[in-house]
Amino acid sequence: MRAVIPYKKENAKSRLSTVMTREQRETFVEKMLLDVVATLNEGGIRNLDIITPKACDVKKEVKANIIEDDTDLNDCLNVQGQILRFKF
Repeated sequence: MRAVIPYKKENAKSRLSTVMTREQRETFVEKMLLDVVATLNEGGIRNLDIITPKACDVKKEVKANIIEDDTDLNDCLNVQGQILRFKF
């Protein structure tokens, strides 16, 4: 089984901007990503793709295939989803 995780660190979770600073939100999404990856790994899913506008935003300890695409994250997911469907 394969999991595809969308990830955007820069200005993430903008709807929380009234209660969290930009730095707090970026730290929050980093922790969320690590939690999602750990949960998937615990469930036996090791084949992970992380789709992100900036690969450098993903911490090095995250073991996953990083797909960098600087288009809008939703557009990127749509395109990458189509590509992944053809690959598998």
